[in-house]
Formats: sequence, structure tokens, C-alpha cells
Amino acid sequence: MKHFENRKFLLLLLLFALIFTVSVLVPSLWGAEIAALAAVLVLACAFLGGVRKFGAKSLLFIFLALATAFSSVVYAENVKAGSEKALAYADGEVHEIRAEITLVSYVSSYASSYHVDVLEADGESVKFSAVLEIADNDAFAYGDIIVCDATFEAAQEETAYLRGKNIFVRAAADGAQRSGKAKKDLAYYIHSANNYLCGRMVDLLGDEAGGFCAALILGNRTHVDSGLRLDFARVGVSHLLALSGLHLSVIAQTLDFLLRGFMKKKQRNIVLLFAVFAFALFTGLSVSVLRAAVMLTFVFVADMVGEDNDSLTALFAAVLVILIVNGNAVYDVAFWLSVCATLGIILVRPAADALFAKWQKPKKNKFLRVLHSVCKYFYGILAMTLAATLFTLPVTYFVFGEVSLVGVLANFLFLPLASALLVLCVFFVPLSFVPYAADVMVFLCGNLAKLIIAMAGKMADLRGVYVSLSYPFAPYVFALLAVALFLCIFVRKLTLPRLGALALSFVLAFSVCFGVYKNMTAGNVRVTIACEGTREFAAFDAGGENYVVDISTGGYAFMYSEIASIKAFADTAVDNLVLTHYHIYHENSIYRLSDAVKIRNVLLPAPETEAEEEIYGYITALLARLGIPYEVYVRGEIFYDGDVSIDFAPLRNISRSVKPIVAFAFRYKNATFAYVESAAFETDFDYSAYLAADAVFVGGHGPARKFPVSAEALAGAGRVIFSDGAREYFRGTEYLANAYDIADFGGEMSILYKE
Repeated sequence: MKHFENRKFLLLLLLFALIFTVSVLVPSLWGAEIAALAAVLVLACAFLGGVRKFGAKSLLFIFLALATAFSSVVYAENVKAGSEKALAYADGEVHEIRAEITLVSYVSSYASSYHVDVLEADGESVKFSAVLEIADNDAFAYGDIIVCDATFEAAQEETAYLRGKNIFVRAAADGAQRSGKAKKDLAYYIHSANNYLCGRMVDLLGDEAGGFCAALILGNRTHVDSGLRLDFARVGVSHLLALSGLHLSVIAQTLDFLLRGFMKKKQRNIVLLFAVFAFALFTGLSVSVLRAAVMLTFVFVADMVGEDNDSLTALFAAVLVILIVNGNAVYDVAFWLSVCATLGIILVRPAADALFAKWQKPKKNKFLRVLHSVCKYFYGILAMTLAATLFTLPVTYFVFGEVSLVGVLANFLFLPLASALLVLCVFFVPLSFVPYAADVMVFLCGNLAKLIIAMAGKMADLRGVYVSLSYPFAPYVFALLAVALFLCIFVRKLTLPRLGALALSFVLAFSVCFGVYKNMTAGNVRVTIACEGTREFAAFDAGGENYVVDISTGGYAFMYSEIASIKAFADTAVDNLVLTHYHIYHENSIYRLSDAVKIRNVLLPAPETEAEEEIYGYITALLARLGIPYEVYVRGEIFYDGDVSIDFAPLRNISRSVKPIVAFAFRYKNATFAYVESAAFETDFDYSAYLAADAVFVGGHGPARKFPVSAEALAGAGRVIFSDGAREYFRGTEYLANAYDIADFGGEMSILYKE
């Protein structure tokens, strides 16, 4: 297939992908709007396809375009309808379910989380996937069939991640019983074999190095610690832990090298073709691996029939295959990152190769020939990283809102090492069963893996390596980048120097805006408060550090959303995570949060009961394992941290509830913020020092309010913010000068104190 000879086929692939994507991701569009969009795209497709005269070929192409548009809309509706089957059970009622464990997400002291396929609900046969959280249960394994009473809700947090796995609901159960084992089909044996090899790597190389190698070659991240995943993300090389085209290409090249002495090229291509799809199936058939497998298929087939490979068509053929196999992949961020990065590399590679080709490889001088090869390799890494970074920035901006500043440099360091380790891991799998050879492979793989992990940890700990993109100026800078990138690609010929100049201009523009913004906001104190039912939190950014205070049941979903809401001003890391009291879910939540955000320190209250002692022990053991430092404060005393002080009120209870009453005051220079639960007014403790703050958040997390009190006690506050329903507990709130209901602000509001 010579480049762009199959332009019409490429346009049909693009047409399907665009209409299907819009139909699924923008469900608010109705029939006429989708039809209008489809008509415009079909006309554009016909124009770009070179249709000028209405001959037989032109009419056939137009018919195919119309059929493609129609089929994409129909398929999109079918995909959306599939999610409604699961959402029908998110009614708040208890349902008796029978389900099969498909993934063990985490297991800890008090609760566990699994991905399950629900087989029966209320005695009726169903088929949908869910995240199931079970409290106080024995650990279950992959393939177990369990029965339990569960309550479903729509999965709001991590929506893109879960929907990409065809999961639209989250379920909770107090307990479950094992009722059997799933049928041992091909998927079961593949999973068992993958787990066996993963376990062998861990046994021989240790948890850390073995888990990393297993993720690299098997796609099995069971033993990859959450802290390690976050380190790689902060450094900008998280793609090394997720199987992708890089892994598949290195493995294919290694296998091709081993077969050269035994087979001719065409025979090798046939073997490689089967090997690539066998590997994709063995490692879980993720979207990035499937994309790479389809594209490599084009390479092998084109080579066998004596044609040039058209990478652009191969990419969108892979997109078509992925969307047909799993329509919900359109929600998967990994899918879009893989496609955008590959698109950038395809468009930039010809310009990059043409530029480097001006340096002719020396024929006689061996040193210069080696130097030429080394420079070409690292030049390729530069061009590939630059292209992938620029083309994935829109996805990174809209989905993550943060980016690594050292990603380009990190790829120079990590890609050669990871590629070498990947080749060693290919040999490690069979040679680990051979005496003496196993020792050599353990030494090589183990030490190289430890080196990569140590480098990632050191770089990830540097402040400022991972920054937020959610600053007020960011949309304008990104809009200019999008326009410039469009002009480079479609108006003027894309060259590497222009791409480099564009990247440098973007970095300079963002850096200047960032510097001006930081200078203008230096010394300011920002307070963010949020409320979701009885779950609440407060976050402070002062003196270059932030404090996130959890006042909830300790569930991961709420804690994750609270931290995500402050990333615009917290430089993507939590300097201090503060727990006001203990819940059984805190251990699991902190473990999972450590996979999503950098936590530099944790403040824990000194336990005062046996129940708190037990939870405290589990949490401190976890923090020690994760390498996260912690400090213990005493409720009833003031905790000092430089210019910041937090006055935690003594632990109080009322007779009708076991829930503790939480109150604290945060002070930084001239700014004071306080949180007091409304039930606190029924105790004999004097909270007047807290109620005189610049702003007082009256919460409702603790015991239910029973006896209304006068709002006069709140009159001394600069402003009063009531959580959901808290205002009803007070008499005379209409006389308060600065009183607000957080519900009027969508459950979250920020207060800025300027120095």
C-alpha cells in the first residue's frame, strides 16, 4: 500500500471514528443534530476524497460514506443502550446478586474492592460489569462466584477509566459468600498462566523488581506498588508500565532477530503476525496493545506482499477494530493517549528522518559510524517524545489537568534502559527454568529494574516536576498551541525545526504566564470547602504549602474528588493530608490515593479509644510501607507548622451518637478559618474562639442535629457557610450579615484572602 493511495479508505475510517465518538461522548445531542453533523462530515469526506464527477466509482464512494455514517450512529446508540442495563439497578435499593470476580482491585484489613461481572440480580439473569466494595469479608480470588446483597449507584468518579472497562455502576455490600468457581475456559487458563509467570518473577527478583518486570513484559501490575506507579507518572514515563506499541515493537524485533538464522523473511513475518496477537491476548488485550498489534499487522502484511506500509491508514484501521471490538473504549483515556501519540509520531517522523538524513553515515571511520548510530537513536527518541507530548497535550489538559515538566529528559534516560530490560525479560521467561542461566538473568534483570525504579523515585520527589495545567491562563495558552499546531500540519509543511520552535514557544509562554501568576498570588491564602451529604472537607493553600482536611467517612471516591478539586493551586501534590477522626475505610483510601496523587505528609490524631488504636495501627503500617512520613497531633492542642497553626478542638461526643464531633481552626498570618459541626452546639464545650474566625463552615458530618439553637453564636464570624441542611438547625439565620448555603455554589466554594 503506497502512501495515501488508499486515501478514500482512510477517510471512511475517519468518518466512522468521528461520528461514533461524538455520538457516544456527547449524549446530549439529539437525532437532528447528529444527522446534520453526519451530513457535513460526509460532504467533507466526499470533497477530500477527490469526488468531482458523479461516475460509478464516485457514486460508490458516496454510498459507502453514507453507509459508514449511518452504521456509526446505529452502533453508537447500541453501545449507549448497553450502559442503561446496569444503570437501571442504581436505584438505591438492595439487590440480591450473583457475580463472578474478574479483577481483585485491593484487599485490606477492613474492606476489599473487586471488578465483577454480575450474572444474576434479584433472581433474573443479567450481564453487566460493576465495581463491588465488600466490607468485613474474606478475600476472594479471580474466577470466584459470589452471592451478596448489594446497593448500586452510578460510578461518578474515575468515569473515563471505569467506562473504558465497560463499568457504569459501583456497588457496596456488607459481606459476601463464595458459591463456586467459574467455568475454566480459555480466559481462565490465560489469566492463570500470566499470574504464574508474574509470581515466578516476583519470587526470583523480589516484590519491587519482579513486579516491575512483570508489568513490563506481562502487563501484570499486581505487584507494582501504588507509589511506583505514581513516580513514573510524575516523571512522565508512565507509558513504560502500560503495555503499548513500544513493548510490542521491542518484543517483535527481538523475536525477529532470533528467527533470522532459521527462517526467511516472509516466514518470519507470518510467525511474528501470530506471535503479536498471541502476546496481545496473553497480556489482556488492552486498547494500546490491540492498536499496536493491528498496526504491526499492516507492517507484516505489506512486507509480505511487497508494498509500502501506510502508517496513517494502519492507525485508523486499528481505531476501527478497537471501537468495533469494544465500543466503550471511546471513554478510555489510554485509548486516546495511544492514538494521539501515535498520530504525532507518524506525522513528524518523515520530517525528522529527512532532517537527520542530511548527515551521511560514514563508511570508513568505525568510531564515527558508531557515533552516527547512537546520535540517530537518541535523535529518534527526541523526535518521538516531542511529537507524542505535543499531540497528547489536549487530552492531558482536558482529562488530567497536569503534566510532567521532565518528560522529554526522562525519556532520554528511561527508554534505552527500559528497552534493554524488556529484551532481557524476553529471555528471562524461558531461561529462568535453566540452572545457572537463571542466576545470570536474575542478576541482570534485577539490578537493571532496581536502577530504573530508583531513578524514577529520585526524579519524582523533586518539587515542580509535575505541574497543574488548571491555572486561569492555561486555556488561552492551549488555544494558541492548538491553532499553531493546526497551521503547522495543514497549512504549512510540518518540519521538526518548526515543531521544536512551537514546543519551545509553548513552554516559554506557559512559563512566563506561570511566573506572573505566582508573583501576583504570592502570600495569598485560599480556602476550599466542599460538601456532599454528610461528607465534607476543607483545603488550604498558604505559604507555599497545602493542607487537605478530611471530614468524611473515609471513602476513596469523596477523598479523591476533594483532592482533584484543589490541584489548580496545589501543584498536583498534597503536602499535608489531615485526618480529623478515624474510619475503617481510611486505610484503603490512603493506599488508593497514593496511586493517584503525591502525598508528602499525613497528620493523624492521637488515638483515644481502642477502635481508633486499631485503625491507627493499620494506617501507620501502611504509611511506613508506602514510605509516606506522618505526624501525630493531639486533639485539644494547637499544631504548629511554621506560620501555619491548626487548633484542633478536644474530642467530644453526645449521648445519643457514637460519632465524634469535629471542630478546628486554621490560622495563617492574618487569615483564620474554622470548621464546627452543628451538633457541637449541644455540648458544654466553649467554641467561641472558633466562631470568631474570618469564615466559619458549619458542617453536618457528625451526630444528627436534634435541638435547634440560636444563630446568635455565629454573629461574630466574618462569614458563615452552612453545609447541606445545617441552616435549618439554627433560629434567626436571616439576621446574619454574611451567611451562605454551600448548596447554592454546587456543593463547593473557594475563599481567597489576599495578603
